[in-house]
Amino acid sequence: MQPMMRFLALVTISMLAAAAQADVVTIGASRDNTIFAVDNAASDGAGVGMYVGTDANGALGDHRGLLGFDVAGNVPAGAVIQSAQLTLTLGEVAGSTRTGGDTTPRTISLFRLTADWGEGTAGFGTTQIAKTGVGFLAGEGDATWTARAYSATTPTLWSAPGGVNDFVTSASGSQTVGNPGNVTTPFTWSSTAAMVGDVQSWLDDPAHNFGWILINSDNQAIRAYRAFYTREFGNPQFRPALEISYVLVPEPATFTLLLLGACVLSVAAWGRKRSATQGG
Repeated sequence: MQPMMRFLALVTISMLAAAAQADVVTIGASRDNTIFAVDNAASDGAGVGMYVGTDANGALGDHRGLLGFDVAGNVPAGAVIQSAQLTLTLGEVAGSTRTGGDTTPRTISLFRLTADWGEGTAGFGTTQIAKTGVGFLAGEGDATWTARAYSATTPTLWSAPGGVNDFVTSASGSQTVGNPGNVTTPFTWSSTAAMVGDVQSWLDDPAHNFGWILINSDNQAIRAYRAFYTREFGNPQFRPALEISYVLVPEPATFTLLLLGACVLSVAAWGRKRSATQGG
């Protein structure tokens, strides 16, 4: 009986491994925006640049990016996320029109948002990042430094300006972004356990998928921002991309059927082997 049991185990493992084979999907952003500390009425929901970090005003001119992905609309329900990595393409470096740009590498971190925010029409019609770093007049529903959703009459406010208290304080991922000669360089936030956890939670609970806020750690410096192309940019190659690896775990009923099937195959194989041995 020992050979039969070994065969049973091998067949079961093979069938379960095939059922849980990993798949990879790359999805584009479903929304993105920039909020501007220097102007409570500024936003960039429909613009082609997402700014992260300070301008010539230092801390008073901080910018923060907002970024979301429709995970549940692109990954099957019940899947288990294995890895998640974000790629953004650099479009502009602070000070590049003056002295060649900020040469100090800056750390850009992702923090999972716990409150919703809006992407409206501010910046609609722009085709280039250049000269959009001060934002545009917020439209209805656009996120701003003080409002998650701007309104001329009844705005929905952040808990505190800049989204403070509306995101998890520990970073899900970080990347150092320098000043490459070619500003169309892609930068990737490699998968971390926290990023995997964020994406899993967005898959399991889409109603609370509020995406990430991007914050430059050097938010006291002068001209430290980095601007990345958004989903509105004309060249799809430069738009934000989230690569997700996942596996589909068999339902209990499916698992039982696989196990029974393996048992039937194993017993049949054992029976044939025994018959052949006795016949010999």
